[in-house]
Amino acid sequence: MVLAGLALAAGAAFTPPGPRAGVFYAVYWVLGSAQSSDPKASVEGRQAVIYTPDAAGNVGTVYGWGYVTGGKFYINTFRTGNVTVGQTYKVAIPCGSDNYGADPVDLTISGVGFDRAPGLVLALGAGPGGVAGEQAPRIEMWFNKRLYQPAVYWVESSGNLPFVVAPQPEIRINLAIDAPYTLAGDVNAHQIVIDAGEAGSRTLTLTSANIASRTLAAGAAAEENKVSAMSLSYALAAGEALSSGKHTVSVTSRSSGLLGAAAAASQVATLEVLGGPLRLIGAVVVYPSPFNIIKSGNCEIQYTLSGDANIEIDIFSVEGKIVKRIRAARGAEGGAAGLNKVKWDGRTEMGTLAGNAVYVGTIIGRDENKLLGKFKFSVLN
Repeated sequence: MVLAGLALAAGAAFTPPGPRAGVFYAVYWVLGSAQSSDPKASVEGRQAVIYTPDAAGNVGTVYGWGYVTGGKFYINTFRTGNVTVGQTYKVAIPCGSDNYGADPVDLTISGVGFDRAPGLVLALGAGPGGVAGEQAPRIEMWFNKRLYQPAVYWVESSGNLPFVVAPQPEIRINLAIDAPYTLAGDVNAHQIVIDAGEAGSRTLTLTSANIASRTLAAGAAAEENKVSAMSLSYALAAGEALSSGKHTVSVTSRSSGLLGAAAAASQVATLEVLGGPLRLIGAVVVYPSPFNIIKSGNCEIQYTLSGDANIEIDIFSVEGKIVKRIRAARGAEGGAAGLNKVKWDGRTEMGTLAGNAVYVGTIIGRDENKLLGKFKFSVLN
């Protein structure tokens, strides 16, 4: 569980517990932001680290890693070491292969569960030297079969549509790492946290039942537990449903530590649960338009729903005659909260190919008997 609100006595050590089945590992969060002083280099994807320096002033003892996404980073000390309340540590972006890094800033641990580091500034030749260790895992986050893409959805002020989900999304995490490195085989070494750093933050309990698939490293036997890829699946129960509003889902994963110091990776997804009546968010898009049935085979009708719903899509000729009726069940593609992509092969209700013309479409919430939106496109073969 995230220790938001936990206070420790000054000088007391914060120590993650040892591995035991069914037990949460405690986490201490460091939150911050990073920017670049040089347009030639981006902070995106770089590692932020909390550490104490060695005699040469470089990264010495590492207490946690995090990746910069959308200019922000979340670091935790999940199974990587101890932090002591009242002690001051360094937070920095180590100098990378392109010779860009961010010089360290001081951070004193308050013991309240998370602390905010001053902003890091990326610059040429700045930052401590690199840390010897393993490669960090790669993380993909899926929600109800939709891939979360940070570059598309992270920046709140970008004007992009929100990543809308239902209150109880299925969360799928795909983890991978390049040979010869391997992932930590223990599922408890990987973590999913809802609303990290907030008062209502919670860590999801992961067990072997949440492992949807595992791929062993080439030549490894099952008993060696050398895992090169892993997929974790977690469906939120009714009592875990997300409330209306914005939420974050933070994922932390680490390497096995079999070939050096274990490396951790983090990724954060910003989601939104929309309350209120069923509605469309943004415009309906039909692609391609004009739609050449012979060449393209299918067109996609794309729209974003505020919630799960039973949906009917009706396509009419300009004379008002029904050409095609498509139905989608609640929660399925076409009827799921968030972005939907419904395919049409250009065939009418009679099974013939639609002729060259302009067509009008409607999207209807069947249970509400409500017109949600209209669209127009053309067929040109």
